[in-house]
Amino acid sequence: MLSASATTAVWNAPYTREQAPEAAEFAVADSIIALDLRQVGAREMRVLQVLKLRGSSYLSGEHAYRITDAGLDVFPRLADRKEQTGYSLAAERSSTGIEALDKVLGAGGYWSGSATMVAGPSGIGKTLMGLHFLFRGAESGEPGILATFQENTTQLTRIAESFGWSFEKSDVHILSRSVVDILIDEWVYQLLDLIEKTGARRIVIDSLPDVMSAAADPNRFREWMFSLTQRLERVGISMMMIVEVPELFQLRKISEQGLSHLADNVVLLQYVQEGPSWFAR
Repeated sequence: MLSASATTAVWNAPYTREQAPEAAEFAVADSIIALDLRQVGAREMRVLQVLKLRGSSYLSGEHAYRITDAGLDVFPRLADRKEQTGYSLAAERSSTGIEALDKVLGAGGYWSGSATMVAGPSGIGKTLMGLHFLFRGAESGEPGILATFQENTTQLTRIAESFGWSFEKSDVHILSRSVVDILIDEWVYQLLDLIEKTGARRIVIDSLPDVMSAAADPNRFREWMFSLTQRLERVGISMMMIVEVPELFQLRKISEQGLSHLADNVVLLQYVQEGPSWFAR
């Protein structure tokens, strides 16, 4: 009767997925949307999943959402399939901002639009290398974004000023988020929106282990990281991913989740011990 009168009907009830194969209303419904809670460590995450949408294609799987004063904010899961269409690659190089490193890499730095992983223990200079990369890009007319979970804007401003840099006077922008109650898909859309707003050509993520812990699921993290890397490289945006490793000396493994294959370049920073003293390399 509702269909014959062109009336859109929404039925709301506390069904479980186990009831779906047995309930007649699931068979006649044109679309089925499931809302659920997922336990992530000590916190809960609200998830939405389209179970059925008759005659249409939809993005399967679970999508995070929040309940806000404005209603529901849904964040579609970033899970892009491998894009097979061709795209152009830039022939120029992007300076690292460190003259000696540019010489080591040859021809003046990284390929523009490439993904670089910088790995090393705490205090070795990974964030500083990222700042060199961003501020050098801003000097060359390439806006940049530091997407960080490590320091807040006040801390980063003090660090930058100690090296003669200024976020206020340059085209380098900060996206700072706490790892507490973070949804990686909400965060990545904030990043993509900021890229579009600022015209950013260089991105530094500090750091990947923070995103990994927020994802909770290693498989989800890998598909998310692949999707983001693919999106940026296809539009020629250079990305630097920072990874902290636990070993100070004799590093045996770069990343826990085999992420180094997503990077075009891998830069390893580590401490070297010579006799009673040690130094960074």
